[in-house]
Amino acid sequence: MDKKDMTPEASQETTDQATTSPDVTAEASATTEANKTVESTPAATPVAAETEATIPASEPAPAPAQPTDPAAQPVYQAPASAPVAPPSPTPALVLGILAIVLCWIPIVGIVLGIIAIVQAGKYFNAGGTESSAKGGRVCGIIGIVLSVIMIVINAVMMFIGLAAFDELNSYSTPNRNAAIESSASSAYVDEEDQAVFDAVDPYLDQLKNKDPQMVTTIANLMETSFDDAMEEYELGITLAACGVDPTELASAMIDGFDYSPDYVFGSGDEAEANYDVNVRSLALILDALYDELIEMRSDINSGDMSEQEVYTQIGTALMNAVKNTEPDESYFDVDVESVDGKWQLDLDSWQDELEYFFSFS
Repeated sequence: MDKKDMTPEASQETTDQATTSPDVTAEASATTEANKTVESTPAATPVAAETEATIPASEPAPAPAQPTDPAAQPVYQAPASAPVAPPSPTPALVLGILAIVLCWIPIVGIVLGIIAIVQAGKYFNAGGTESSAKGGRVCGIIGIVLSVIMIVINAVMMFIGLAAFDELNSYSTPNRNAAIESSASSAYVDEEDQAVFDAVDPYLDQLKNKDPQMVTTIANLMETSFDDAMEEYELGITLAACGVDPTELASAMIDGFDYSPDYVFGSGDEAEANYDVNVRSLALILDALYDELIEMRSDINSGDMSEQEVYTQIGTALMNAVKNTEPDESYFDVDVESVDGKWQLDLDSWQDELEYFFSFS
């Protein structure tokens, strides 16, 4: 029907219909706008169109979508850190061995043992598995145990030594270091010890006072021992051949002899009397004799001297050596035994001491 032929009523009806049907009008308008958009937009895939519709114009377009196959996608892996190596087990083993070796120094052994155990623990905590660290730990423990045992042994030995010292003092005369001219003048000797010294002092007085009988005894001892020593060395020299009077030699030997009681050791019927003495040392005399002979060597070796003159030179050198040697400090100890309740000197023990001080052999 032509618009011109429409009556005002029809036109009003059409207008009313458009007014009363907004949905139809909106749908038609939307369809028209869509058609315009399609006509003005180049052909594109639905995914691209949808992506472009959701991305603001100010942001760059994303990269093309990657395949969704898990097998085709790369897997991210964090870089592996290098494994930390455990400390060396050698220090633990060495320290453990040293702890055992030095256990006789208790404190050192204990310290080294503890350090060895700590080093072994650090090694195992760091993941170490070598058996040498275990050996170091075991050695450290053994070193500590041995050090503790050494401490105990040293303590026991100290107590034993103190007990022995106390026992020795129980048999000793107090204040023995006091200068005592003779046993009779001593005010520091108890009655029991004094009885022991009384049995020995008369013999020592004979030496000190150069009793003729004692001088003869020493002279015989020195002459016999000198001749025996020369024969042993196949020198064929005798004291008489050297022109030495044995009595004069013995008298010079004991000149300046002195003594003082020191202590008594023993119990029951046997005891030992000990003295501090001043006496010439035969070892020092022989050293002096050697020096004398060295000085005469040129005369002896010259060949201008007879055999007897050589012997005489030796005798002269011996006497000079004795006279030029000063008495020296030493100790003198002899055995004493109780017989019928009275102390008596053991003469064999006395002879042994005389030979020690006055014999050349």
